[in-house]
Amino acid sequence: MSALITVAETPEYVRRAERLLSPAERMEVVELADGGERWMNKTYASIKRGLEQAIRHRKGKRVAGLRLHVPPQVDVKAVRERTGLTQEQFAATFAISLGALRHWERGDRKPRGTALVLLNVIAKEPKAVLRAVEKA
Repeated sequence: MSALITVAETPEYVRRAERLLSPAERMEVVELADGGERWMNKTYASIKRGLEQAIRHRKGKRVAGLRLHVPPQVDVKAVRERTGLTQEQFAATFAISLGALRHWERGDRKPRGTALVLLNVIAKEPKAVLRAVEKA
């Protein structure tokens, strides 16, 4: 017997459900309790399918429906120097940790995700980005 069915069968739960849930919502609870196993099987199958797709992607294989954009790496120090800002000013202006900026400039680490996207935008249009940040 699942925990959901055990909880649903307690008198206090039934009283609360009658007071708090609409008739349609009560039916959903009953259907979930009755079909809990089917729901778990569908959920498990969905999770399994997603993990299999992630593994295929990681191995370099194509995954139907997946579109991936990977921004190019940038020379962080050159980008910063083009703005004319010091490390401290650049970090403060763009809400980047000073430590992370220094690691990126030394090459110990590489920027990823939104930081990499932001750095690419700054590399292409430094003056426009600085103007936008100044007005904020």
